[in-house]
Amino acid sequence: MEMPWRSEAASGLQDGGRMLAHDAGETKAEGGLGLQFYWHDSCQVTSEVAAVAVTMSPHESGVIMAKSPINVVADLNTLLSDTYVLALKTHAAHWNVTGPSFQGLHSAFGAQYAQLTAAADILAERLRALGQPAPSGMKALLAGTTLIDAIPGNDGMLLARTLAVDHRSIAKACVEAAEKASEAHDSASSDLLVTRVEEHQKSAWMLEATSA
Repeated sequence: MEMPWRSEAASGLQDGGRMLAHDAGETKAEGGLGLQFYWHDSCQVTSEVAAVAVTMSPHESGVIMAKSPINVVADLNTLLSDTYVLALKTHAAHWNVTGPSFQGLHSAFGAQYAQLTAAADILAERLRALGQPAPSGMKALLAGTTLIDAIPGNDGMLLARTLAVDHRSIAKACVEAAEKASEAHDSASSDLLVTRVEEHQKSAWMLEATSA
């Protein structure tokens, strides 16, 4: 049976406008820009739609989720693993640092550890929003990382230089991943990754300035 809001949804999608679905069962609406929306289990959803070609599908009952190309998802997984491993290395540096700059580096490593764990959480939530699983434990995180997973001792200056290199590496990977996400019209992932570039570059700069 044709749903009474179907034609309105299609015209709303063309205009990048507002769309409301009621008790749609499992019904699909398509707009003139290639936008596709699905509703599940008699949910009620209001969605603000941008004029870009994004596909959404029902991975969970009553929830609309976006899909992103597999290469963007793969990049997010790798960056999550790298971010989490760098957080653990930074925490280890916070615990073990020695030397004349102990107090400053101890505090800096502690602050950066907190920032990195928060960033890992945001990356994991983005994967879940895309309908993808986040890594289920340390084995998966270590399998997915591109970083060496241990600190090189306890000398403060060496630790700062080592962690700065890791930050620069992740920042570069975030730039490349953000470009892919932008090309795929996944603006949420792209914006998130641009923010991560800024944070990693700032952390690298502070560590490099300390260890120069």
